[in-house]
Amino acid sequence: MSGLENRTQLLTDDWQQQLPQRGSDVWAFFFHPYDLTESGMRKFQANIRRLQDLPAVEFKTATEVSTWLSARDRS
Repeated sequence: MSGLENRTQLLTDDWQQQLPQRGSDVWAFFFHPYDLTESGMRKFQANIRRLQDLPAVEFKTATEVSTWLSARDRS
């Protein structure tokens, strides 16, 4: 199955207490320009660092993930 299965948290939310729950192999995040206030940018940077600290995490573009999902669905 591919596609969005559930909604998690914004990259500009405060994740100090809990990271989003892992429900699949792919997590997709986005933000709106109006979220990137001074406070939003601090939270964004802290959350990216938290994600980078997780084991076996790779950051990919949407195009890279689309290609990977297409290849997986064909096999």
